[in-house]
Amino acid sequence: YIQQDAESGKYRLGLKLFERGNLAVHNLDIRTVVRKYLLDLSMKTGHTLHLVILDGKEGVYIDKIEGTSGTVLYSRIGRRAPIHSTAVGKVLVAFKAKEELEALLEDYSFNKQTMKTIDNKVGFLEELEKVKEQGYAIDEEENEPGICCIAIPIRNHTGQVIAAFSLSMPTPQLNKEQSDRIIPMMQQVGEKISIGLGYNPSDF
Repeated sequence: YIQQDAESGKYRLGLKLFERGNLAVHNLDIRTVVRKYLLDLSMKTGHTLHLVILDGKEGVYIDKIEGTSGTVLYSRIGRRAPIHSTAVGKVLVAFKAKEELEALLEDYSFNKQTMKTIDNKVGFLEELEKVKEQGYAIDEEENEPGICCIAIPIRNHTGQVIAAFSLSMPTPQLNKEQSDRIIPMMQQVGEKISIGLGYNPSDF
């Protein structure tokens, strides 16, 4: 992050800081593209929407639109989200190559966030297979008591999942009728966002 000039002994900013700065700018671009869709979904559903990226072995909330149906206490912009107990976390890692996923889960701590949290690697991998098959993830009070979330992947031009957005609601409101209405709506939005970032579904 900081480099020292061998001759003068003076310090200057290093390439690592430049790399991190570029990463931040890139993520701000994603936030700009996605925000209008989150606002629209929140208005249509009344629920809270989040935008999350992967940083290391955790997700990071980079945007949040508060809904009117109930307060989601856990999330806030800048806060980190465990990958094993959040819908967004599951989506961010479910589509990774086997080798990359194994490296990610090496020495990973499956901390119990609530009584419903998946707390072991075998159970988590089974859950990720389910996420891959259906194309979305759900956490049912696995990260915050009384709150359920549905998450959808956001892909770039290479088909890589670079972010995820989620919709959160009080548990009593997540019934089959709500799921059947909201999930297709979110999937359509996810595809629109991804296409806007250069993704072409017909290529994959």
